[in-house]
Amino acid sequence: QHQLLDKLRNMVQQMDERVVKAIDRVKLEAASVDLEPGLKKATEALGELQATIAALVSRAEEAGDEGDVETAEKSLADVDELTKQKKMLEAQLAATKEFNPMRVTGTMFGQQDVCPVCCSVTNTKDELNNERHREGQMHIGWTQIREETIRLEKRTREVKDVKGDSGGGGGGRRSD
Repeated sequence: QHQLLDKLRNMVQQMDERVVKAIDRVKLEAASVDLEPGLKKATEALGELQATIAALVSRAEEAGDEGDVETAEKSLADVDELTKQKKMLEAQLAATKEFNPMRVTGTMFGQQDVCPVCCSVTNTKDELNNERHREGQMHIGWTQIREETIRLEKRTREVKDVKGDSGGGGGGRRSD
C-alpha cells in the first residue's frame, strides 16, 4: 500500500509539473502573438465561430433528445452554414504570411486554458469541447488517480494515528 501511494504521489507530482509548464507556455504564446489588427480580429472571429458551432451542435443534440426534430434540423443547418464560413476564414488566414497556426498551443484559435487535472489545453469559449474533455478517458483517469492518492493518504494518516494512540508501538514481547 505504501509503494502504491508513493507511485501515485510521484505521478501526481509529475503531472502537476506538466500543468505548470503548460500554463506558462500558453501564457507566453498568448503574450507573444503580435499579429496585425486585421489578422488578430480574424483569429478572434474564428474562435467565436468555433464556440458558436459547438453551442449549436449541443442545442441540436438536446433538441433531438427531446424529440424536437424541427429545432434540431434548423440548428444543424446553421452549423453547416457556419462551418462553411469557418473554412473560408481558415483559408484566408492560412494564406496570410504572418499567421502561423503551429504557434498556438492546443486548439488553434481563441483563448486557451490548461486543465489542472490532466494538463489538456482547451479553448475557453468552446463549452462543448470542454464538456467532452471532462468526460474523456484521460481526464477521468487523472481524476481517479488524484482521488485515490487522497484516499490512501487519509488512510495512512488514520493508521498512524491509531498506532500512535496505542501507547508507543510496543515492538517487544508480551509478558503474560
